[in-house]
Amino acid sequence: MVDRVSEQERKREINNPLGVMVTRIKMLLADGRQEGYPPELMNNLEVIEAHSGRIAEIVRNLLGFARTAVPRKQRIEVNTLITKTLAMVEIPFAKSQITTHPVRSSSPISRRFRGIRISSSRCW
Repeated sequence: MVDRVSEQERKREINNPLGVMVTRIKMLLADGRQEGYPPELMNNLEVIEAHSGRIAEIVRNLLGFARTAVPRKQRIEVNTLITKTLAMVEIPFAKSQITTHPVRSSSPISRRFRGIRISSSRCW
């Protein structure tokens, strides 16, 4: 019983501030779209949003927050997945002098995997 109570407390202690952060990021993104924030700032906010979502998922899994569920597969656009992935590593890559190039929709890999079905929780 004590372990269960302390587990619930840990969940709240981690998830409450994380929830505030995620909500604020979403508000900033909405404001940015409406006010026309610079693209670099919007890109950074989107990367932060993606990482905070990933953190939330990790916390739920570590603390048993989520029930075991079958991963839900959905169709995704490979270009979007690759673009988002590259955005997450853009700054560390730049520090290591690694450059990336946008994926073209006409590339062979893009055409081959158009509309592939995967679990989005397994990608991020």
